[in-house]
Amino acid sequence: MEEALEKRLIALTCPSSGTEGVTFEDLFDLAQIQRIQDEFAAATGVASLITHPDGTPITHPSNFTRLCSSIIRKTDQGCTNCMKSDAALGRYHPGGPIIQPCLSGGLCDAGASITVGGHHVANWLIGQVRNEFQDEDAMRRYARAIGADEEDFIQAFYEVPSMSREQFERVAQALFTLANQLSTSAYQNIQQARAITERKKAEAALRVSEERFRMAMEATRDGLWDWDIASDTVYYSPGYWSMLGYDPETRQPTAASWKEMIHPEDQEGVLAANMDCIENRCETFQVEYRMQTREGSWKWIQRRGKVVARGKDGRALRMIGTHIDITERKHTEEEQETLKAQLLQAQKMESIARLAGGIAHDFNNMLMVIMGHADLALMRMSPDDPSSHRFQAIREIVERSADLTRQLLAFARKQPIAPKLLDLNSTIENMLAMLRRLIGEDITLTWLPGRGVWAVMADPSQIDQILANLCVNARDAIDGGGTIIVETNNCSFDATYCATHPGFVPGDYVRISVADNGCGMDQATLSKIFEPFFTTKGIGKGTGLGLATIYGIVRQNNGFVDVFSKPGQGTVFTVYLPKVEGDADIRETQQGDLVRGGTETILVVEDEQAILEMATNMLQHLGYTVFAASTPSEALRISSMHGDKIDLLMTDVIMPEMNGLELAQRLLTSQPWIKCLFMSGYTADIIARKGVLEDGIHFIQKPFSHITLAAKVREALEEE
Repeated sequence: MEEALEKRLIALTCPSSGTEGVTFEDLFDLAQIQRIQDEFAAATGVASLITHPDGTPITHPSNFTRLCSSIIRKTDQGCTNCMKSDAALGRYHPGGPIIQPCLSGGLCDAGASITVGGHHVANWLIGQVRNEFQDEDAMRRYARAIGADEEDFIQAFYEVPSMSREQFERVAQALFTLANQLSTSAYQNIQQARAITERKKAEAALRVSEERFRMAMEATRDGLWDWDIASDTVYYSPGYWSMLGYDPETRQPTAASWKEMIHPEDQEGVLAANMDCIENRCETFQVEYRMQTREGSWKWIQRRGKVVARGKDGRALRMIGTHIDITERKHTEEEQETLKAQLLQAQKMESIARLAGGIAHDFNNMLMVIMGHADLALMRMSPDDPSSHRFQAIREIVERSADLTRQLLAFARKQPIAPKLLDLNSTIENMLAMLRRLIGEDITLTWLPGRGVWAVMADPSQIDQILANLCVNARDAIDGGGTIIVETNNCSFDATYCATHPGFVPGDYVRISVADNGCGMDQATLSKIFEPFFTTKGIGKGTGLGLATIYGIVRQNNGFVDVFSKPGQGTVFTVYLPKVEGDADIRETQQGDLVRGGTETILVVEDEQAILEMATNMLQHLGYTVFAASTPSEALRISSMHGDKIDLLMTDVIMPEMNGLELAQRLLTSQPWIKCLFMSGYTADIIARKGVLEDGIHFIQKPFSHITLAAKVREALEEE
């Protein structure tokens, strides 16, 4: 039953242009048709049957006579003739019913075709009545022709209903009308079924499309909006509001409910982009802005839109678009911009560092000559000589210039250093008295040493430089009385922490912090504080190298610096130096001996003639015998002549022919007792590549005073 109904539905919904495959059974309820056929036969007294166009029966016979059903159709010839007759009667004939004698017996028959959309699907046949034109002799001949029992045939013939020709024609016309009604009804059913089916297909397609769209929107977690501009009604997809933390049911379907969520700083640009599209100045628009979440925070949203309907006057009627959360992308972009800025800052500072290192050698050599002449002049004058103060002024200027060069080299991380294991608490405690004198009596210096502070590897003089610069800066930031807090502690950072704190490096560190309650700094100032020559102090009150020096020193010692400051809230500088294993040297530095000379013989090698002469004069003034050589080859020649007399080789590091270390190795091959002292005005990185900064090697940095020279020479000569 279900299969038949499904087949019928398919037939009803096929296009009218394809009705060739449609059958009568597909179009009608056969039980209902059978009832109509039976009632028609009973009312008119005629036999009735509906067949396929080829004559094969569709319905059961109604009111069939014994002559036809039990005699004629029981013979092969009679049955064949009946089907041919049925087919002839049912052929398409729109002008009216076909009325003719049956081809199998000659009784009166009529037929009408049933067509749907021009397609012949069935024949409705009536008949099996006799009239005055049939005679017994013809019936007997036909009975013999088909092989039927003649007497039984004649008896059954007289049982057939009799009807006048006129009456039979009226019955046939009624049949024709009824058949046409069935044809029309079937065609209308097809049209209606097709319309219903097309509508259902469209509804099903729409449901599928909506479901796909819903799943796509859920999968992407994007929002959709559809704005009826005339009525100011907006459809917001559930994801639109849920991505902001709102229940979609609580939001009004208006443009105002969207506008009130936009960040005040973004409203003008967002609304302008919308209006440009509405007023047809652009086909589509895309804008990025912030919207407030239910919790009160802000999310970055990318909004795209397009006008999809306009009136005849060009006025926008409907606009649709998307709403995408791009907060994560924005945060990534901000981090990338921060990293880019940090990289540019590092590159800029590295460029300045290279510049500083590049000028150091020549500048140091010039300072060396000036300082040496001033020292020699002062040594030859009595303290009350009228000219002595002039040379003393020259010497002070040279020392200040040398300090400036050292600060540049410290910033460039190219300053020669002598690192050792330090206990920072002990190192800082030794500085406290000096720091308090620096900051003055109206500022309180609080010292908070941490317990069990790890050892670090650093040059003690650099720690002094860091603390002095930071405390002086803190003092200058305090207006009147205030407090400076110096504190140490151990700390450790893992990769997760460092990923969210730019500039931090994973590892174990000792922290030195210097905090003040001064005026603080804004973000613009913080971004430049480590740049050389940048200062917030007045003209003549600062070189702008203090913090740049700290930056260079800390980086040279594989550490980093962090700064926190806000206007009116003070500043905290925190220096992180890496932890090292071992016991720190906590011995206090003793006051050096007074300047003294000697009587040993020194071979001085220097390719700069002015410096060679200056160093020779200084050493001779200290009592030493000096051999001077301007090239390594000359030094080797002097050594071959006076090698047994030479006690110390004092040589420049970078020279033509060979460097100072190579020269020393050559001399030590034949005179292993000779002590060595290296000197240079080059930066530490260049000197280090020559192996001169290794442990156990004596080195003096240009420019140097006669006092420094005297101490270094004695240190080298007296080494065991």
